[in-house]
Amino acid sequence: MANLSKAWTKVLQGDGSQKATSIAVNEDVAVIAGWTSSSAGQNIQAVIHTFSLSGKSKWQAEYGEKGNEIIEDVLLRKDNSVIAIGHRRLSPSKPLTGFAIGYSANGEILWEKEFEDGTGIRPNKIELLPSGNIIIVGTRQEKDQVSYGWIGEMNASGNIISSFDVKKDTSLEIHDVRVLPDGNLAVVGNITQAERGDKNFWFARMKKSGDITIERNAGGPKPDTYNSISLLDPGKLITVGESRSFSKDNIDAIAVRIAPDNRMTPRPMLFERDDQLFDVDTFEAGELVLAGTTSSFGDGKSDGWLMKYDQELKKLIWQRVIGGVGWDAISSVSVISDGSILAAGNTDSISGDASDIMIIRIDKDGNYEALPNQ
Repeated sequence: MANLSKAWTKVLQGDGSQKATSIAVNEDVAVIAGWTSSSAGQNIQAVIHTFSLSGKSKWQAEYGEKGNEIIEDVLLRKDNSVIAIGHRRLSPSKPLTGFAIGYSANGEILWEKEFEDGTGIRPNKIELLPSGNIIIVGTRQEKDQVSYGWIGEMNASGNIISSFDVKKDTSLEIHDVRVLPDGNLAVVGNITQAERGDKNFWFARMKKSGDITIERNAGGPKPDTYNSISLLDPGKLITVGESRSFSKDNIDAIAVRIAPDNRMTPRPMLFERDDQLFDVDTFEAGELVLAGTTSSFGDGKSDGWLMKYDQELKKLIWQRVIGGVGWDAISSVSVISDGSILAAGNTDSISGDASDIMIIRIDKDGNYEALPNQ
């Protein structure tokens, strides 16, 4: 699937392992964030790569000297400046510290901020508010291993205006957020069952103040979690994740449509082996692209997995299984205005024991340029 004008593939290699956690695009630039380590697997540093939409490298930045730093998500602004959020751990015995970094369009650090130093905050996702401020969601890990949801509002200079914990009787993790047309929030993650200690799916609509207006948690006897959420038109939502409750021994991917009246329509994807969905995005016409990893269509090792569905999750338009001889996954996906897709993930099919970042542009018909040894 090569020699296509809008399809290209990049594999980013280093001395050690690299992993992509997030991708963001606008009309000019793609930003890929994650982390990189040394050949010995030590000194994990946050990393950002930027490319033109034709695949030409623009700038790269590594961040981190105080401890192990990982960037979890990035926000790409219209002027091509970037806001990144992540966390650092100074040592295994110390709690996480969340941070945010502002970069210029040329990769210069404009500001750096920490969130309540040493209080266990792990920011997961970042989203732009109508006011121009930024909403950040994540998890606060307490010393007794109980976790709370954490939500903060930040201005464009990286200053936290307000923040609060979302506390329940059991542990709660918030993985993703979408700002709704009315300015309120839709958040997803998982909540621990009080009786058995397993995780259940968790979804809530809430105000920026933290007041929850609707809440849903569901699941079976084994761990279940939502990993990502996206907004459909008009006012519908789609969330994706993974479940151990449908099959006896496997992890199954799942997508769930959420109607404006909060009716939930699940679409479990029950195949032969382990499958997970990490991200979802929507096309202008309403179709969906789901991204994750699957071991059901190859030799048992994990491959990167992309599926394009209609908005109702009833018709599979195309499916792509991307990988080589090793373990591969698509961790983040973003739709471009021309209907093509940019996906970022990880592959150890090329370097063997080390993980490399792979970035793939798929054209609107699902064509892509294969990995070197696919």
